[in-house]
Amino acid sequence: MASSREKSQVLGAHWKLSEIYRALYDEVTSQGGSEKDLFRIPTDRELCRDLARRILSKVSEDAMIREQSHKVFVDYELDRKVAVQSGCYDWVNPRFEECDFEPKRKGREPLVAELVAFEGYVSTDRVLKTLQEKSLVPLTVEGLLAFGAAHPDVQRSRHLVALGSVTKLHGEEYVAGLWGSGSKRNLLLTRMSEDWTPNHRFLVTRNAKAGTG
Repeated sequence: MASSREKSQVLGAHWKLSEIYRALYDEVTSQGGSEKDLFRIPTDRELCRDLARRILSKVSEDAMIREQSHKVFVDYELDRKVAVQSGCYDWVNPRFEECDFEPKRKGREPLVAELVAFEGYVSTDRVLKTLQEKSLVPLTVEGLLAFGAAHPDVQRSRHLVALGSVTKLHGEEYVAGLWGSGSKRNLLLTRMSEDWTPNHRFLVTRNAKAGTG
């Protein structure tokens, strides 16, 4: 037979679940739904994934983690083909050459690039808002390519993203990124509409010329 402690734990779990159900029920019905809509949760996997993603994306300001920093010299006027070749990547997204990245910069400058991460799943808007609050700006595509050439091994253990390298392809916005493993290094394009995971690292700097604002 179950002990009094086990019974207490079961009752406590039921009470917490009932509170969760009541909160969901109140929110759904307040928006014109019914209990029937709640019953979709156990059978609709996409709904479950979206609910979990939204729960995890509710990150606080303290959930941004600042990791290592690296010095890099950025030449904004260097031909992009040359910049890509200097990175010696094993694979480059075939659409990369046709991309018209924004914003455009001129000149050359040294800067300190930092890697920042978030503890949960997070949207692009949330990342940009938090970076702005911290007086940080995302690197441009030139900054990303300079970083990849100067520090080639960093992307072997981290998925790096430059949110200051925005381009449009077939009506959707993409940004450039670096990813790899022990045996290869890739230059990627990722849709901005997708949520970012805790495995992504955003390349940022405090020098406004390297970012979007």
